[in-house]
Amino acid sequence: MSRWLNSRPFFWPVLLFILLISAPFLGVGLYEMGQSRRIVREYAAATGTVVGNSYSVDDEGGGAYYPVVEFKPNDGRPVQFTSGIGSSPPDYQEGEQVAVLYDPENPRQAYINSWKRLWFAPTLFIAIGLLPLIIGLAILWKIG
Repeated sequence: MSRWLNSRPFFWPVLLFILLISAPFLGVGLYEMGQSRRIVREYAAATGTVVGNSYSVDDEGGGAYYPVVEFKPNDGRPVQFTSGIGSSPPDYQEGEQVAVLYDPENPRQAYINSWKRLWFAPTLFIAIGLLPLIIGLAILWKIG
């Protein structure tokens, strides 16, 4: 194997190029996965109610609906937050019950507890990072 690697002068530059493409996506994905794991592990759970959908227009003229959720943390005072992830059409209807995870120290720091809202971004970034790595290594293997 090492004789093969040394006899292929293109191997290391191509591998380095593939890693340079993959690494930022893998890094962001792993960081986001760590954040989601921390939220699931450390935040308190509650049930919230969607009290509205806030529509926001982006710079390109498109827009998305961001669910506004109200829930009662352990101290009993109602808290409202707007989810940081929007969609069009809205994912949630007004009056719909949702699972919430919130920081007990700062209940306004809260998230809807769903796969899309906690795990979609890390999964997407990791997949995008792995794709060129897998394809590149398969090509290097095949031509070697």
